[in-house]
Amino acid sequence: TLHLRPVKQWRMRVDDPPLTRLGKGLAKILHTAEHPLVLKSLPLSILSQWLTVLAFWFCMVAAGASLGLAEVTLLASAVFLSSLVPASVGGFGAREVGAVFFLGWVGVAAESALLGSVFFGLTATLQGLIGLVWWVRVARV
Repeated sequence: TLHLRPVKQWRMRVDDPPLTRLGKGLAKILHTAEHPLVLKSLPLSILSQWLTVLAFWFCMVAAGASLGLAEVTLLASAVFLSSLVPASVGGFGAREVGAVFFLGWVGVAAESALLGSVFFGLTATLQGLIGLVWWVRVARV
């Protein structure tokens, strides 16, 4: 169970800038033995995010987009956040609009951004279906 402490015990001042408060809060969470799950899951979370960005980059390269991994790393979070628009199914549509918009900033053609985003959505859907089959098989055992 996660026990949240009142903000006053974290010794943060309300007039601190938001990033300072965020940094102090993260430092408090990461430097306590009370939250070992956070420390154990953090490397896996970072690895998962990097693999997702890498998969997105591979899909963009397969679609003919000429951009570097650093550019994708910087812009992928904005593209992925655009897929959270609730008017889409599985992120399709909103993610593609986000890819065309944000990757257009670095000179990626709209066609390549759209196709790469569709590739990424299809591979993510395929991964989910494979995971579903595995989960159903494990659930029967």
